[in-house]
Amino acid sequence: MSFPPASYAEWRQRVERELGDLDFDRALVTRTRDGLSLEPIYGADNSIRPPAGERPSRRFDDAGAAGGWLGVQELVGPSPEEVAAAVAATAGRGIGGYWLRFDEEVRRGLDPGWAATGLSERQIGCGGAAIHRLGDLRQALAEVDLEGCAIYLDAGAGAVGATGLLLALAKERGVGAASLRGCLGLDPPGVLAAEGTYPASLARARAQMAEVAGWCAAEAPGLRAVLVSARPYHDAGASSVEELAFALATGTEALRALCDGGLTVDAAASQILVEQSIGGELFLEIAKLRAMRRLWARVIEVAGGGAAARRLALHARTSWRDQSLLDPEVDHLRTTAGVFAAAVGGADSITALPFDAAAGGSPSAAGERLAANTQLVLREESHLERIADPAGGSWYLETLTDDLSRHAWTLFQEIEAAGGMGPCLEGGWLQGRLEETAAARRRAVATRREALIGVSEFADVTAPIPEAPAECWEGATERIHELETAPRPETAPGAGVEVLPWAARQAQAGVDAGSIAAALVVGERPCCAVELETARRAEPFEALRRRGAALRPCAFLANLGGPADYRVRAGFARNFLAAGGIVAVESGGFDEPAALARAFQDSGCPVAVICSTDERYASHAAAAAEALRAAGARRVLLAGRPGELEGMLNRAGVDGYLFLGADVLEVLDELLGSLEERS
Repeated sequence: MSFPPASYAEWRQRVERELGDLDFDRALVTRTRDGLSLEPIYGADNSIRPPAGERPSRRFDDAGAAGGWLGVQELVGPSPEEVAAAVAATAGRGIGGYWLRFDEEVRRGLDPGWAATGLSERQIGCGGAAIHRLGDLRQALAEVDLEGCAIYLDAGAGAVGATGLLLALAKERGVGAASLRGCLGLDPPGVLAAEGTYPASLARARAQMAEVAGWCAAEAPGLRAVLVSARPYHDAGASSVEELAFALATGTEALRALCDGGLTVDAAASQILVEQSIGGELFLEIAKLRAMRRLWARVIEVAGGGAAARRLALHARTSWRDQSLLDPEVDHLRTTAGVFAAAVGGADSITALPFDAAAGGSPSAAGERLAANTQLVLREESHLERIADPAGGSWYLETLTDDLSRHAWTLFQEIEAAGGMGPCLEGGWLQGRLEETAAARRRAVATRREALIGVSEFADVTAPIPEAPAECWEGATERIHELETAPRPETAPGAGVEVLPWAARQAQAGVDAGSIAAALVVGERPCCAVELETARRAEPFEALRRRGAALRPCAFLANLGGPADYRVRAGFARNFLAAGGIVAVESGGFDEPAALARAFQDSGCPVAVICSTDERYASHAAAAAEALRAAGARRVLLAGRPGELEGMLNRAGVDGYLFLGADVLEVLDELLGSLEERS
């Protein structure tokens, strides 16, 4: 049986007839945070038109290669021993590289021997691994094959110092620089955005970056010097278009700096790695990665680069912003979806965060193992690596990729017109824009338009609340003393002396990474900006749950009528209250206020929530509220919008309303606050 073909116009005409008085756009078209319109259906009539002669897939020649992606595990410590344990937990599980994140002491490029540094215990082993000297790195990477594994250094302003440690370790093992693979992680604008300071001017930082890139191009072609990370902006609440535009602007500035330092466009492009975080909006994240490739290819084309140089080196990592301390098993599902999106989007390398990474410190062995296995299963059993561009040919994804690219390019041009990322960060324009985006995102989370499964929706009130991570590493005090008395670096190299070989010699002499990096910018005036405020979306709900756990509150569901009357709103109220750690108690439905009041008193709950239909509310809710108040209820709530009944219900003693679209955080904060006052 066959059906006659129908055009989009015919389909839409039929749908609008079925919708009646409802507006098509309001009912069926979704608006993203960036103002993009997501249609309910895509096809040849309402999607992008590929150039004549091409298949309708717009496949990218530079999309993820059929050889698959490189699995990269993040190592965060805090101690070298724990880094080594994480390596052991992932051994033989398809991991081809390690992303080594250093602690705040190294990331800020601090010299512990300089009194003005004011080194704090909160900088040692915090935010990353306490790997400061060659012995630490030797211990941490004892089981890592430096020739067979790619090493990605995430050391912020201390990147050159950390590179010195790596080169010294390689020489110690007899591994030449030409055999190393990975990225050294020089990302001055990213450090400035994340930390609020950089120990030198951005001009000096770019010159150093060009020098390091030139050395890598000549001596270690498997190492990329520059990291262009959108992670600080993602974690601060950026939208997809903002992440793309900020990464593109940063990458373009790096390209110019490397070319000014003497590299060709092709050689400079080969020194840059772009990192994107992958959130929970599956199709949007797939399109984001594809758009990043397209945008970068355009920049290289305009700069005069060849076809091979247009192929972006793209690293993806699952989102820290989307993780939660509550119901961490759901975080593993988020990680799985993120890895899938990254693979389908064509990432060259992927980092999957352990399900308990949000807890801070060193993830559990189970978390490390599952993160590694997720990539292994998707690659080896789902065979995602066998298709170069799985999203190619999807009208929806092709159109979404095109829309993201166009919007991001427009924002990129605004940044360029303003002088680039440096002025935008130092002047506060970028931070102001991000705060507006983050505020809108916080509002969406609070009202559950952006639902967090296991947190704001379907929360398990019986699950234990993990303790907040320790602020300091237990070995911090001893380590500070060691660093303050460690060897000092030689005078920074002058003209004609290569920076990285000098840094390696300092590392061999026992100098720490922070001191090596600091020695290179002595006398420089630091660059300052407003530090980006990063936060996980679940944090406000986690705070509510801790308060709820301390009070152990319950709420009586005052159901009116039969199950058909109250079941839907009782379920809604139970889910609503659980987000604040409040247990819902019910005992059937009631028609008489006296029976309802007795059941409430028997429950021992301080709060009552009236649940039923609008019709029942009109005839029974006021009497129920009065009876509950008389029975001792501290707070009486009603599930649903009150509408025209609000005045009557308020006079009867109803304190608030639980409804779809309500600010859940505000309602629960007020409710818990009232209970805390009387506890």
